[in-house]
Amino acid sequence: MALKEVLVAIGFGVGVHRAIFRQGEWHLQAPWILIFHIIAFASLSYAIFLLKSEQSYIKLFLIAQITATYLSSLFTSIVAHRLLSSPLSSFSGPLPAKISKLWHLYKCLDAKNHLLLDDLHKQYGDFVRTGPNELAIFDPGVHQAIDGTGSKFRKANWYDNLWPDLSVVSCRAIAEYEDNTLKYVEQLESLIASAASTGQSINASDVFYWFGWDVMGEVVFSKSFRMLEGREWHIAVTMLHRAMKFLGPATPVPWLAHIGFKFLYRFSIVRDWFAMQHVCHQCLHERIAGDNGQTDIFRSLIAEAKKNGMTDLDQRWLRGDAVLAILAGR
Repeated sequence: MALKEVLVAIGFGVGVHRAIFRQGEWHLQAPWILIFHIIAFASLSYAIFLLKSEQSYIKLFLIAQITATYLSSLFTSIVAHRLLSSPLSSFSGPLPAKISKLWHLYKCLDAKNHLLLDDLHKQYGDFVRTGPNELAIFDPGVHQAIDGTGSKFRKANWYDNLWPDLSVVSCRAIAEYEDNTLKYVEQLESLIASAASTGQSINASDVFYWFGWDVMGEVVFSKSFRMLEGREWHIAVTMLHRAMKFLGPATPVPWLAHIGFKFLYRFSIVRDWFAMQHVCHQCLHERIAGDNGQTDIFRSLIAEAKKNGMTDLDQRWLRGDAVLAILAGR
């Protein structure tokens, strides 16, 4: 490969990182970034085979060299920035975590992220760099700083899994609807008391899960999922459980989830995520159609959306909030 071609490939790799990827957030565009690179490399291959007169194996070797040089320079630039010039470079943490969140993904495959974070806390202290652009903060004051009134922090990238729907609801508002949930507390108490009186064992994890979802259904839609009453799982919860087998491990790397949504939508665990969202959307439509001023999260949101003429943007906000609020019961 000629020196000119090497320099051009290096220039493109470094330039793409510094001029594009360092500007803003790109996790939502991950599928399109992948598609763009596939098209670019395919176009490069076509051009080389069309314009070069060498034998085919030499052309293939040239394509491989250019591709490897571009990717090497791109990732070298990314790693150098994350280790040396990132605003978080002064914070301590595992070296692989500073380079890529894929390390965190690998460590979470056994669904024991809480134990991993506890070990990191013991090793590195209250402020741990757990990703190229992420800190895990163990100081108790962080909750008020991030989630308190007047906070300017935005939601984590994980919530962009709702895209194209949006979300504005804060789970802090749920406390306003405490009176509406008392009947579910009584149902929970009755279920436990009944089992205790007959010596029957119950799965506490299941029972409290049912309680959480029934409460969230009431608070969000003024409609219970009736799991405590029926003592069985609602289909939306079952689908969410299956979907979390993919979304759970992908939590540290939201861009990977978006690639999965784009290319793996035929896989059942991805379909279940979209199906669960669809059930939430149906509940929302029923809530809007039967709106009579019920005291729930959507009372003021629906009123404001109707005032705006229920635009497409309003509907996206409502759908996103419907899913997010229900996930709080998870």
